[in-house]
Amino acid sequence: MHAIYQILLITVFLTLAGCGGGGSNSTSTVDTYRFTGTVNGVQFTPPSGITVGTAVTGTFSVDRNSIGNTYSGTPNITTYTQTSLAAVNIRIGGMTFNSATSSYVVTIGDNVNGRGFGGQFDQFSWTAVDPTLAAANSLISVSAGLNLADYTGLSFDNTALPTTLAQFDTGTLFIRGTGNAVNWEVMSTIDSITKIN
Repeated sequence: MHAIYQILLITVFLTLAGCGGGGSNSTSTVDTYRFTGTVNGVQFTPPSGITVGTAVTGTFSVDRNSIGNTYSGTPNITTYTQTSLAAVNIRIGGMTFNSATSSYVVTIGDNVNGRGFGGQFDQFSWTAVDPTLAAANSLISVSAGLNLADYTGLSFDNTALPTTLAQFDTGTLFIRGTGNAVNWEVMSTIDSITKIN
């Protein structure tokens, strides 16, 4: 009986050690990036008095566990609809854009053809919408998109979601408001992107 008790006691200690007593080896699959930029173009009249030169700040996150879709006609381009763990937040002047999760899609292009760029390049981009911002400004939709391009074509070896975005030559961001009577667009250059987790 004493031997059975010792075996049960050892089993309990080993089980407890495996339940977190020895620390966790789990890692997050969500990468978050902070970015800054500068407005370089404005069409029509966006809200909050945004003009050329207005500072842009924001964050976006990418869940590397999201499921990719690649179509047979474009095997070097994969789209990833993001999970509820990922989000886009942008602030330009007094305007704040917060993505609706179901609309947030990341696209990876590995050696895509560069129209007008004279060769192939790698591309990371996303698009998202903010229905709350649209409703607050009596618009049908407010959408945003970020595009990073690497003209060396060396950033990606495939269309899997990356773990870093350090090697891109150019970055652009747009936010577009679409309505029945009012339309506007804000274009910005991306000055920096920093991975924060």
